[in-house]
Amino acid sequence: MRILLFSLQIAALFSGLAFSQSSEAAFTFDPLKCHTPDPEGKAYVALRDTVFHISIDQLSILHDPVLRDGETLSLPPDPSEPLGCKGNPLSQQSLLFSRNFNGKLGDRPDWPKAWPLRKFQLFSSTPSHWGLHLDERHDKMCENRLKQTDLVPNMTACLYEKNPARPDRYDVEEAGSWLIDPEVYSAPFNKRLAIFCMFAISGGTDCEVGYKIFPTVNLSYEFSPKELPLTEVIDFDKHLRSELEQAVVKDYPWKKSPPN
Repeated sequence: MRILLFSLQIAALFSGLAFSQSSEAAFTFDPLKCHTPDPEGKAYVALRDTVFHISIDQLSILHDPVLRDGETLSLPPDPSEPLGCKGNPLSQQSLLFSRNFNGKLGDRPDWPKAWPLRKFQLFSSTPSHWGLHLDERHDKMCENRLKQTDLVPNMTACLYEKNPARPDRYDVEEAGSWLIDPEVYSAPFNKRLAIFCMFAISGGTDCEVGYKIFPTVNLSYEFSPKELPLTEVIDFDKHLRSELEQAVVKDYPWKKSPPN
């Protein structure tokens, strides 16, 4: 039942989004101003060449894409359309999803009170940039620590040593690195999926997952294992990835850049 509810929450994420404001410039999208108004009121938002077709209640511009020397963005097929319309996607460097995903749902008795992720962000990336490399950090963690395979099914853990002098901070079970058995579940592009958990200032642990989900998009999310147990991460990540894949516009018709 809990995994089903997580799946419903993720679906709701893409029916009502809000972005953390880090810029004074605010973006307002009116679907009726598009040449062909979207029947669902959804907007088109791009992270480099990857275009998401999503519904938004409020979108604050984080900042424009950060480009490398000599790099240019793909050209929209119809720049005469307002930003966010199908012919002119709004390009961003990252999308930071807030926690207030439940606002449009009203009082539903089957809905959990809290979204399990403390932070969820998508980053514009290049195909050669793989993001956090948590699988490599796992290898480093395991160089001088015992590999434990009997703590969570289908995961290998290399954990920090407990400090009897600081039980308030170090006596937590999850602190360290966890690698999912790649024969059971992995990140896209045949990459291993690792979870890195650090001691939280307020007690317990904060865990992080990060990987490349599309050629030009990297993903990162953070959670407390009290809200999202490690035993449920695989199923949660499957549902999250599925919703993101459904939100992507396949073969978006970018215009070819003119030759230099």
